[in-house]
Amino acid sequence: MWRQAVFLSRPEAALLQLHAVLLMAVDILEFRVPVESNKALFIWDIQPCYSHAYIYDRVLSVFSSFGPVFLVRVCPNAPSVSPGFYSLVKFYSSRHALLAQRATDGHKLFQDTPVKVRLSNRQGPSLLLDDQLLSHTRCLELANHCLGFNGWSTRIINVNELVLEEEEEEADWDLAES
Repeated sequence: MWRQAVFLSRPEAALLQLHAVLLMAVDILEFRVPVESNKALFIWDIQPCYSHAYIYDRVLSVFSSFGPVFLVRVCPNAPSVSPGFYSLVKFYSSRHALLAQRATDGHKLFQDTPVKVRLSNRQGPSLLLDDQLLSHTRCLELANHCLGFNGWSTRIINVNELVLEEEEEEADWDLAES
């Protein structure tokens, strides 16, 4: 039997292990705006040499690989701190947030230096939203992500219409066969 050896770097191996754990567990996602602090990650030490748009795209790309993301914000550091950016990433699931934090903290995700990633430990005004339902668009995005479907119909179809359509199709096949 032929086997091929695969060599992974330490971060890649850790990421692969975390994804394996993620696949084994069942996660229940509520269709509500996530307000818990354990679903939010704070990322800092982002270099100032990149544009806001580039950082946003890279942060979204990296962290959405761990699970559905509700929110990504990228902000410049305060003037009293060294130049650069920080980011807030909010997941629908606390498990996805924890896995993302463990896999990305201290790694060079999209820049030359490692970033720091921590679970949020406080709720500020941006995290303290009332218990709100998701908008229709957000519900579709979350359902598409979880179910792997790329479109939903909002048209209501009666069962009678489906039966009639199937009978017409069968009649067309019968005519084509004869």
